[in-house]
Amino acid sequence: SVRITNHLYQSMSSSEYDVFLSFRGMDTRTTFTDHLYHSLKRVATVFRDSEGLERGKEMSELFGVIERSEIFIPIFSGNYADSKWCLQEIERIVKVAVEGERRRLILPVFYRTEPTHVRHQTGPFEAPFRKHEEDDKVEEETVKKWREALSIAAGFSGYESEKVADG
Repeated sequence: SVRITNHLYQSMSSSEYDVFLSFRGMDTRTTFTDHLYHSLKRVATVFRDSEGLERGKEMSELFGVIERSEIFIPIFSGNYADSKWCLQEIERIVKVAVEGERRRLILPVFYRTEPTHVRHQTGPFEAPFRKHEEDDKVEEETVKKWREALSIAAGFSGYESEKVADG
């Protein structure tokens, strides 16, 4: 909490959004993510996909929002890897936060899933990746980048919902 607050104060003038939430809507939109969004909104400018982007808009618009954000909170849940949209988001988040000209904070939340499943694409992350690899519309290199991005993002210290009260 102190770490986030300090980071926010240092960055508020340089970014349009203090926090960017990446999540699988069907898993957490009306539960965990909604509660987190409203709590963060009291102290920060927060972006979630239901705010400011119309469904079906180009990924480039979303990528622009990611570039203008300071802190990234990917909420990894059981169906996160099913979504190419989520995987494209996390790939861009890692690119901006880790490889960009200035480092930004990634604070992962493991919602009813284990960090090792995200890091190694096992458990609920295994079958979706097999499906992406078999999909002729998805290039092998793209799937490799998604795997790398998940591994990097899940490697950051974060929160496991099962280990927190009311998770």
